[in-house]
Amino acid sequence: KPKTKDSNRVNCITPQLKQDLFLRKQQIEKDKAYYGDRYQDENLVFCFEDGRPVEPKRCAKWFKVWQERTGLDLETIVFHGIRHSSATYFLGLSDYDVKTVQNITGHGTASQLTDGYAHMVKGHKQELAKKFAADFYGEKPEATIDPQEVSVLLELLQTDPEMRKKVADALSAQTAATLET
Repeated sequence: KPKTKDSNRVNCITPQLKQDLFLRKQQIEKDKAYYGDRYQDENLVFCFEDGRPVEPKRCAKWFKVWQERTGLDLETIVFHGIRHSSATYFLGLSDYDVKTVQNITGHGTASQLTDGYAHMVKGHKQELAKKFAADFYGEKPEATIDPQEVSVLLELLQTDPEMRKKVADALSAQTAATLET
């Protein structure tokens, strides 16, 4: 059951999630057939093979183990951090439509969401100021270069001959087009 009455809400899901849920339902039906009367049917999506509920702390532990097994040198995030990542991602994708994201994430108020993700709003305010200047004053926004992206691109160009050729071809085509005009 949801934590509160307001936690019971309807959300849209992606076709991929719909497929994953369908496959999970099929697996649960197989588990029910295998365990028979021993299956503890509590109508759960996330449960052990015999239907027993999974303690939330166990999910966090499994997530930590999964991160370690990936072998990637990434910053470790706590399981609950996925919620923060998705809220941040939704805010960016929605052009900071706080009310819609609040509904999706289940935050009680818009201020809970905006207070928790103030860093996103700050970046959005800067982008909005640039758009305003461009629209109101007719100024062209200045190009910004992310040093980290440049570093990744340079590394890719050094290690991938095919990418190097594509970039060189694109630059040649652009130079030729510029010279013709």
